Amino acid sequence: MLKGEHSTEPAPPLEQKSSALPSKPPNNADEAADKSTLALTLERVTEKALDKADDILSLPLPDSDDVNFGAILRSQNAAANTILTTQVRVDENHLRKQQVDTLPQLIADIAEYRRAEREGKLAEWHASKTAQEKAAEQGVVQPRQLPTR
Repeated sequence: MLKGEHSTEPAPPLEQKSSALPSKPPNNADEAADKSTLALTLERVTEKALDKADDILSLPLPDSDDVNFGAILRSQNAAANTILTTQVRVDENHLRKQQVDTLPQLIADIAEYRRAEREGKLAEWHASKTAQEKAAEQGVVQPRQLPTR
C-alpha cells in the first residue's frame, strides 16, 4: 500500500491474551533456545540492515532538479546518521570496558596498611610505599613489598 492510500479491508481482530496459565512451566533450556534464536535473528537482520544502509549510501545523488533528489538525500542522511550514532555508542562501550578497576588494589593496600599498623611496622610500610612511588615516577615497576612479620 502506498503512502496516503487507505485499505478497504477490515482490520484483523486484536489477539486477546488468555488469562489461563501455560500448560507446562517454562523450561530454562527452552528460554535459552529462544534467546539463542533471537540472538541469531538479530545478527541476521542487523547484517541485512547494514547491507541496506550501504546500498543507500552508495546510490548516486541525482541532479538537484531531479524529482528523487530530496528523497535520496534524506535517505542517505538518515542512514549516515544512524550508522555514525551506532558507531559512537560502540566506541563508548569499548572504551568503558577498558577502564582499569583499581578497587581490588586499593582494598589490598588498605588491608596491608592495617596489618602493618597492627604489627607496629608503619615506618617500614611508608618506606616501602615511598620507594615504590619513586620507582613509578622513574617508570620502573617494582613488586609491592609486604612488611615483614
